Amino acid sequence: MKECGKCGFQNEDDAGFCGKCGAPCGRPGNAAAPGNPDAGAGTAVKCEKCQAENSPEAKFCGSCGAAVQGDDAWQAEWKAEGNKNLGAFPYVIAGLSFIPGIGIVFGIAAIIWGIFTARKGGPKLAFIGMCGILLSLLLFGSLYYFGLVRRTGVFADLRSKLTVTVADQAVQAIEFYKVKTGKYPESLNELIGSLPAGSAAIAYDPSRTDASGAPRMLYYELINPNQYYLFSVGDDNIPFTKDDILPSVQPAGGLGYTIKP
Repeated sequence: MKECGKCGFQNEDDAGFCGKCGAPCGRPGNAAAPGNPDAGAGTAVKCEKCQAENSPEAKFCGSCGAAVQGDDAWQAEWKAEGNKNLGAFPYVIAGLSFIPGIGIVFGIAAIIWGIFTARKGGPKLAFIGMCGILLSLLLFGSLYYFGLVRRTGVFADLRSKLTVTVADQAVQAIEFYKVKTGKYPESLNELIGSLPAGSAAIAYDPSRTDASGAPRMLYYELINPNQYYLFSVGDDNIPFTKDDILPSVQPAGGLGYTIKP
């Protein structure tokens, strides 16, 4: 047996490194450590680096000095993994994070992968995934702001034009209701009940949707059996104010639609 000059551990005669502390202990051993009687098929610890078999008590390979078990072996394996590149597949996942909406799922996967991988490129992968998520948040945040919150600009003009079109259609539907029934509806709900399936949209105000996502109906008031008001109450939700949006139909003889003087 060969005693380690550093820790006193008894090593095989052909060991080049101490099996306990990994210190050199003379000439290097053979790759397969044939002189080790304890390195049986059931008890031997194989070195991942040189494939030499070592005794069960060994923490370091007697042939090459590499860690074979314990915390040092785990650290060595982690270090070896860190010398490898991630490959293309993780970056494909990160690239999919730039798809609006569903890309958030891929972005989260890329971030988790990048944080916990030991291979090279982990931080870069996590950064790409985070950028993809931020893009989706920015896109949908902008759509929400310009589409539902901001009341001026191109989107607001489009909503106003759409509201005028819907109000014109509602006037036509109300007049047709009068032709069929001989009277104007008491409410828009009564009008909706007489319309074919899928036609109820003409009674709703597209100029604004509240925070809950519930649509708002156009303002309708039957003044007398022959006249009614119909318009959108605008952003302030108060009828007969400056921001009301009126139909493009002009009050005329034969129509019950009128405007407040």
